[in-house]
Amino acid sequence: MKLTSVEEVLAAGTGERKLAVADGPHSRVTLWQLEPGQEIQPHVHEGDHVWVVQKGQGWLLTEAGEAAVAPGSLALVPEGEPHGMRAGTQLVFVSVSAG
Repeated sequence: MKLTSVEEVLAAGTGERKLAVADGPHSRVTLWQLEPGQEIQPHVHEGDHVWVVQKGQGWLLTEAGEAAVAPGSLALVPEGEPHGMRAGTQLVFVSVSAG
């Protein structure tokens, strides 16, 4: 088991966009930091994803369009569904990948 906090991970990082938090046999936890205007292009992969916004504002990018996100926003992206993210302000979110 690994217990940590978003602030702890950010403090230990060196400003990378993508910070590995934990890796298990069936899941992976990553902390993303995007600067205003940066984005993760919509993409598809195996396994479900859960994204939880911690700081900032931006847009979740899907086939259906864009949805505004802010702290507390939670997105469940099923396996095979295109998804991406664009930052409007500095954006920090946790990504949990399963599968």
